[in-house]
Amino acid sequence: MKYKNITFINQRARWKMYFNAAGIFIMVIGLVDLLRNNHYSFLMAIAMILLYIPVIYPLRFKDYVRFQKHLISFKLGKQKTQIIRPDRIREIELFRDKMIIWTGKKKFSKVNTAGYSNEHIFKLVDLLEGKNTR
Repeated sequence: MKYKNITFINQRARWKMYFNAAGIFIMVIGLVDLLRNNHYSFLMAIAMILLYIPVIYPLRFKDYVRFQKHLISFKLGKQKTQIIRPDRIREIELFRDKMIIWTGKKKFSKVNTAGYSNEHIFKLVDLLEGKNTR
């Protein structure tokens, strides 16, 4: 049986910082050009594209997990995107085809994990438990 893959995206990756730094630098140059020549610069459009690439990058994946130190957002299959803080999780129950994430006494989220590889599910559980956030 072929399992579906989950793409893990580190929100603190260096390439995202480089895109943002380049976008801000080009935007400053565009603003200086705007103030001097009093017309909209093509540099501003390039700067906006550079700033939005890290934001729209996950949209090309069907199944992804975006993580940083204190926040995890993931979308598996046709489910809606779930945003969870690892420090608010009380318990994680893992079954063969689903995962239940308890965030309170009566608050929980069900995640359908059928068809995904066990390795990726365990990596997601580790991230939700606050491990491996690098």
